[in-house]
Amino acid sequence: MTAAFTRYIDVAQLSLYIFWAFFAGLIFYLRREDKREGYPLTPEGVQRQTRGQVGVFPPIPAPKTFRTINNGVWQAPRAPMDGPIAARPAAAFPGAPLIPTGNPLVDGVGPASWVARSEKPDLTFEGDNRMVPMRHAHEYRVMSLSRDPHGWAVIGADGVVAGYVRDLWIDESESNVRYLEIELDQALAADRHHVLIPEPYVRYLRRQKRVSVRAILASQFADVPVLKHPDQITFREEDKLVAYFGGGALYATPARLGPLL
Repeated sequence: MTAAFTRYIDVAQLSLYIFWAFFAGLIFYLRREDKREGYPLTPEGVQRQTRGQVGVFPPIPAPKTFRTINNGVWQAPRAPMDGPIAARPAAAFPGAPLIPTGNPLVDGVGPASWVARSEKPDLTFEGDNRMVPMRHAHEYRVMSLSRDPHGWAVIGADGVVAGYVRDLWIDESESNVRYLEIELDQALAADRHHVLIPEPYVRYLRRQKRVSVRAILASQFADVPVLKHPDQITFREEDKLVAYFGGGALYATPARLGPLL
C-alpha cells in the first residue's frame, strides 16, 4: 500500500498544496475586507495630480449591507464624503502638518476634526435614548455628598463667565454624567441658546460654585455646535462636540500653537 498518486505526488504533498491555496485565498479575502473603511487613499501634493486616488491591490470590494440594532442598515464601503479642507500644508512634502486658513474649531481641522457618523442617537438595549437630560430622567439625582452644579457659573480658559449650568445629561447605560448643558450668557449670545460640554473637559470649583472649562475661551462658547433637538443628541453631534473642545486644547489661543521652548 502506498499514498502516492504518481512517482512524484503523494497525499501529504497534495494536502500541502491545498493548504497553500486556501491560505493565499484567505489573505486575499481579508485584505479586501479591511478596505471597507478608509479607501480609496487620496495622496497629497504633487502625487494627487499625478496619481489621483489610490486603490492598490486587491481592489476595493463591492458594498455590503450590514444590519444594525433596531433594524438599522449600514453599507460599507460608503461613497467618499471628503470635502474641501480649510487648511494648507506647512510644507511641500507629504504628511506635512496643516495650517488652518479659517476658524479651525468651526472648520473641523486637525484635533478639531470629526467623523460624519450617523445622524441617529445612541440607544440602550431597551431601545431608548442613551443620553438624556436629567429633567427627563427622574430616577437620577445628585448624591448628597456632592454639590449640585445646577445654576453654577461656567467660566472659560480666560476666567470670563460664558453661561450657567442648566442641566446634566445622563448616560443611562453607564449611569454617570456625560454632558453639562449650559445656557449662554446674554452678553455672549443674545438668543441665550443652550450648548453641551463633554464632562471630561469640566473642572468643578466647589468652593466657588463654578465650573471651569480650560479647553476654550468664554467667547468661543458661542460657536459650540448646537443640537438639532433640545432633548436628544446624535452620534455625529457627539463627535462634533468632543472635536470642538478637543481642538480648543490646541487652537483656542495663538500661544497654544507654538512650542513650549
